[in-house]
Amino acid sequence: MAGTMQTGISGLMAAQRSLATTSHNISNVNTDGYSRQRVEQSTRPPSGTGAGFVGNGTQVDTVRRLADQNLIENVRKNTSEFERLDTMAGLSGRVDNLLADADAGLSPALQDYFAALDDLANDPNSTTAKQQVLSAADSLATRFNTLDQRTAELEREVNQQMKQKVTELNQLSEAVADLNREIVREGNRVGQPPNDLLDQRDELLREMAEITDVRVVEQADGAVNVAIGSGQPVVNGVNANELDIAPSDGDPEQFDLFVETPSSRTNVTRNISGGSLGGLMEFRDDVLNPVNDDLGRIAITVAEEMNRQHNLGVQFDSGEPQPGADLFSVAPPRVTSVSVSDDTDSQPEVSFDRDNIGQLTGQNYRMEFDGDEWTVTNRSTGDSETFGEDDIDDGQFSMEGLTFDVSDEYAEGDRFEVQPTRNGASSIDTRLSRPNQVAAASALISGEGVGDDGQSSNTGTGEISPVQLTAANDSLPFDDEIELEFVQDEGEGPGFSVEVDGEDIFLPYNPDDPENGFDIQQGKVFSLSDDLDLDGLDGEFTISGEPREGDTFTIKGNQNAVGDNGNALAMVGLEDLETMDGGNSTFQEAYSSLVGDVGANTSRSQSNRDAQETLLDQSVEAREALSGVNLDEEAANMLRFQQAYAASAQVISVSNELFQTLLGAVQR
Repeated sequence: MAGTMQTGISGLMAAQRSLATTSHNISNVNTDGYSRQRVEQSTRPPSGTGAGFVGNGTQVDTVRRLADQNLIENVRKNTSEFERLDTMAGLSGRVDNLLADADAGLSPALQDYFAALDDLANDPNSTTAKQQVLSAADSLATRFNTLDQRTAELEREVNQQMKQKVTELNQLSEAVADLNREIVREGNRVGQPPNDLLDQRDELLREMAEITDVRVVEQADGAVNVAIGSGQPVVNGVNANELDIAPSDGDPEQFDLFVETPSSRTNVTRNISGGSLGGLMEFRDDVLNPVNDDLGRIAITVAEEMNRQHNLGVQFDSGEPQPGADLFSVAPPRVTSVSVSDDTDSQPEVSFDRDNIGQLTGQNYRMEFDGDEWTVTNRSTGDSETFGEDDIDDGQFSMEGLTFDVSDEYAEGDRFEVQPTRNGASSIDTRLSRPNQVAAASALISGEGVGDDGQSSNTGTGEISPVQLTAANDSLPFDDEIELEFVQDEGEGPGFSVEVDGEDIFLPYNPDDPENGFDIQQGKVFSLSDDLDLDGLDGEFTISGEPREGDTFTIKGNQNAVGDNGNALAMVGLEDLETMDGGNSTFQEAYSSLVGDVGANTSRSQSNRDAQETLLDQSVEAREALSGVNLDEEAANMLRFQQAYAASAQVISVSNELFQTLLGAVQR
């Protein structure tokens, strides 16, 4: 009877534990990260008798947590990847909307600017048209400024979010280390796994995965180590290492990340991946910075090309012909010292090479001096170019639309970061304030010889085109007049006799020589520098038709710009001229390419995010299928354990009655 009593009690206690565990499951149905628990029972050792073994009831072995670490790890990995893509998609979408806006984007401002130039070309004497050009130029510069301000706001937002995520990650690391301590202590004290603490730790690790990709390794004592980046530990057992954020050496306006251990400080910026923090950094490096650099590249190229052409025209604001001044101003490339010797007290000066401005890449560079040579490395492609003594002329060398001045003294190991176009969109501004400063007229004009009656004195069909000036080099205004006289026989055949700076020059011109490819309709192109040897001036003009002996043509400085729209037309022509990407893109095409790249990046991120969300949902469902609390199942278990409890109580009651009956019989 005592055995029956103990058997009933064991069943009662087991049912009681099961009821308590089921109640615990039901109570935590809405607790994040909770894994349902189940009482594990086994039979107690039976008692041997001559008639066989008699059972002694049940015993509770443990309360098991229904969890699979593979499923938990899948949730963490998919969570980290989803947060990365969601952050990328959201922020990239904002940049895409900004650049592609039909009203606020750059395209309409460029169109309005060239439309104003076209109006000026149609009415070059109009003060109103010139004022419209200045207003449109100011609007164009302001549009660049506004776009930069919007991206700068995004940069500040990214920096703020990075700081916030670092703070959250440090707090979570401390919490995991504290839980490690409790788990080890409770596990040693009870000899059983502390299920609720394990759930809490797994939930904290999942929250860490929302911030960045984490690698978790469980130790023999039940604690876990957590690493980020390329294996830098943020949790090492019961100790947490801090993730720090500080301004970058190469760009103080942006931040790098460091893991600080008691013995080291490691830069993990390039190794952070996954999670919202990884998404923020990927957006900054792959979208925001390239957009800023490319907007700056377009702004700088527009400014330099327009300035170059405007400088080739003349304006009469002072009453006398003067070359056109710069229309726009832009900031020079940004140079930052990364690592320099104590003896180095200067930085290389980097400027834009206006003659090769179309070679600008919009990418950044690292300059390093080894004591003899300079190595310039493209930070995006990794390509490098070395410049030694033979490559440096007067302390300068040039590449990709930039001129580097390294004439000062530098020490071995000096390194500098160069961001050529980062400030382009923010700094572009207009420089002219008065309409008559707009140089709509050509600096050089060409024409036929004029007789005493003011009419052409030529008798042939020869014609001279307007001069297409391409470089002036401080040679404007041009005060001379050059006369080209056609002669039939100069010993070298027909051509033009010219005197330049006291030197006689002969330019062959034979319209009767079709065998050598001469086309009387297209004429022959002459160069100001190569053919006329005009110092400082470069450009070309064309003579066509059949001039006669004594016919003359003149090239002279423009002294009266009334009705002259030559330079205005040249500036209008820049709209369709492929001046960017090494001579392969117009201004609009370069901007459209930028918008297209951002749009494609955004679309790709959004598609990947949607696909990753499906994977995340599937991994969560797989975990919940095993670990989640099912109220219907728990209710059924509650009834089953309640019945087991009642039955065990009945066994105890019957055993007690039998015992009382036996006592009564003995007492009689």
